[in-house]
Formats: sequence, C-alpha cells, structure tokens
Amino acid sequence: MRFAICDLRSLPVRSTIDSLSARERQVYDGFKADKRRIEWLAGRTLAKQLVRDYLDVHGPEGSRAGLVEILPSRGGAPVVWLTPEGKTEAALLDVCLSISHRSPVPPAEGISPEDGLAGAALAESPSRIGIDIELVEERHPSFVRSYFCLEERKWVGCDPFRITLGWAAKEAALKALRTGLAANPADIEVLQPPSFGPGWTTLDVRTRLTALDSVSAGNTAPASLSSRFLPCGPYVVVISLIHGPAAPPPA
Repeated sequence: MRFAICDLRSLPVRSTIDSLSARERQVYDGFKADKRRIEWLAGRTLAKQLVRDYLDVHGPEGSRAGLVEILPSRGGAPVVWLTPEGKTEAALLDVCLSISHRSPVPPAEGISPEDGLAGAALAESPSRIGIDIELVEERHPSFVRSYFCLEERKWVGCDPFRITLGWAAKEAALKALRTGLAANPADIEVLQPPSFGPGWTTLDVRTRLTALDSVSAGNTAPASLSSRFLPCGPYVVVISLIHGPAAPPPA
C-alpha cells in the first residue's frame, strides 16, 4: 500500500498541466471551475507519483519512462493506463488506485480554497483501496439519521468531527469496495475508535455489502477490510484497504 497527501498550495500547476496526455487534457478541459481543475490536477499529480514509485520496483522494462495516464473507468473510479517506452499501445496496469480532494465551498471561516487537501492511495492487485478526505463541518441531524445506525449515533452524537470521521470512513470503504455511493452508506458500520488522534489511528469498519465477497472468490481465506484515519487541520483523512489472503496487511 502506498499513499500521499498534499495541500493545494504546493501544487506546481503549470508543469502539471503540461504533463497531461491528450486524453487527460480532454477530461481536464471538461471542468469549468478553476477550483475543480486545481483539485483534479492535485489528485492526479499525487497518483502519478505513486504509480511511478510502484513501477520503479514492480514495473516491466521501459515502464518507468513510459507514458502514465490516469483516466476514469466506466464506473468513475480512476484506472491507470501505461504505455511503456518505445511502445505505441497502452495497457491497463493491474493496480487499484483511489483519489480524493477537498476544499471548502464557499470558503469556510479562516479557510480559503487554496488550503484544500488532495490525497491518493495505491494497492497491488488483488487488494483494493479507498481514500477519502472530508472537511470537518456541521451536518443536519437528518443526515446522521439517514446514514448512521443506532450504535454509530451513540458515539458520534452531535460532534462535527466525529460525524465527519464516520462519514469519511464510509466513503473510503465504499471506494475500496468499488461500489461508491451506488451502495447505501448505511450498510457500512463504523465502530468508535480507541482515540481521536492526533496521529494515524485504527478504525474498525464493518460491512454488510456482498461486494467484499468478490475479493474472496476462489480463495480459501476471506478478504478483510482494515481502515485508519488522520486528523489533518480542518480535515480528516481515512484510508481503507481490502487485502485478500495473499496480500499483506497495510504497513
């Protein structure tokens, strides 16, 4: 498992735009708002860094200097296309990639859009990974009633950080399961963590979704879901990893 997080202020916008492929540039040009473009660029920049780090160790000959493209799949999840140096045809790289970015809209008190965060996470197949970044903010009580079970509501209460943490954990797990919000977030249960920071903290996340079973298909041992979170200023970051029987747990 590899991951990276950065603030949007540190992004070299011009050089990042120039490095986009024609297909990536088409996606980029489809965004009308500058804020959305900057967030998208930040996420792709981090993701490409992770992919090239992966290729340094596991890539075939010529892959490190090849063309790496990160494009949306039919379901919207990012996938990696690799054209090795000296080749003309791109092929899908057998990794799982997840990207997240968040900045306040409209700008929150004391926080500008440039203070946003972007993150990316990568796992080798057959593992799956999801990352989610959320701005800690108040949410309507109906939101909590709709997406949090009774046991979850007991520990999140009305606290904005705890509610945001619970929601980010659900989002990260759904990304790892490759269902996204097409599945019901209420089917992901987040147990109260042993502490609330300040460093990386383990989360116990459980799911009633059958999507987890597909990772275990054909294996003698079941796949498992592990998550952890990091408070990061006004944001919270959650990473969820589904690792099959042949894959090691996250470092």
